[in-house]
Amino acid sequence: MKLKHAISSAALSFFLLAPSMADAVVPGISPDKYIKTYILGTEDIPVYTDKSLTVQGTAKPYREYDSAIYPIDEIKVYEIRDDWAYVSYPTSWSGWREGYIPLSAITPNNFSQDGKKFQGILKIIFRRPDGPRYKSSSIWNDDIVYTVARSGDYTQIIYPAVDVYKMAWIWSDVYDECVAANPANASTNPVTERYNMRLDVPYYSQNDRRHKKSLEGEAEEDTPDCLMVAMAMKYSYHTKSRIYPRDMKKKLKFQGGQLEFASLKDLSYSYLNYHSLVRNSMLNRILVELAYGKPVLLGAEGEDGSHWVVVTGYDGIPTENLSAGNFFIHDPEHPEDKTLDQFLKQHETIHRMIF
Repeated sequence: MKLKHAISSAALSFFLLAPSMADAVVPGISPDKYIKTYILGTEDIPVYTDKSLTVQGTAKPYREYDSAIYPIDEIKVYEIRDDWAYVSYPTSWSGWREGYIPLSAITPNNFSQDGKKFQGILKIIFRRPDGPRYKSSSIWNDDIVYTVARSGDYTQIIYPAVDVYKMAWIWSDVYDECVAANPANASTNPVTERYNMRLDVPYYSQNDRRHKKSLEGEAEEDTPDCLMVAMAMKYSYHTKSRIYPRDMKKKLKFQGGQLEFASLKDLSYSYLNYHSLVRNSMLNRILVELAYGKPVLLGAEGEDGSHWVVVTGYDGIPTENLSAGNFFIHDPEHPEDKTLDQFLKQHETIHRMIF
């Protein structure tokens, strides 16, 4: 497997939970439930006015001209037949247009064979074989994923996104790890091996005197913000250095004294907003990020206000229903709290995750 890209073989075998497989056709698509994807090649492809694929132009609105889809365009697929697909695509001068393209422009498969559906967690997804990454796209444990085609080291899949589907590519060896040799393993051979993973994240306390020193041009702080202490721990781990909270502030942007979370992208960090009790999907997300070697910051509300901790590890048997008690944390204010369930007892409402 291509482990240099983030996740270990052991992590995959445990975290890509045992697949549940069955024969399945390509999911039904329509103008309300379409597929987002990219064309396969690196050259522009023509768009045609009808399914005969003879007259170049658009079908809606009807117009004959040298219409084309570019490799950088994410398109919407509304209908698929034997050798053509009906799509919508962006134009720079007139918004979205609709027309027909050869099916071979988006997949090497004619969809005449059934795919396979499975459950798992996948993150490294590509627009086309050996092409650029499909940004902001992930497949989660409870998703049903349809396999479409294979090309070299890659497998093409269709998977659910928000209200639509996406069609993209993953490494075939990762795919093979997911489906395993015997697809019946899900019901007869549940995952029973324990997995212990601890990231060597340095611990910083909010009460450390070194963290109370004033920033240049700012008044001395009584106690540093728990978010900045947590950010400093995460950043120190990633950079293999010791960055304290007072230094961490200089690397981020603030508005009215509040962190501009959009500035996290400058550090190659991402975040998700929540407002709910902890859910299994959140724990699944944390588990995957840990497997990728990323400490996860979790912010939550409680009776005493908002607080942040760093999730640093996991020890347990990964199952479909994960337990917060199996996750380890660094709590900047309460060093005696060692597991996530201890934090959640006092701060029940999750509001944000940083990874």
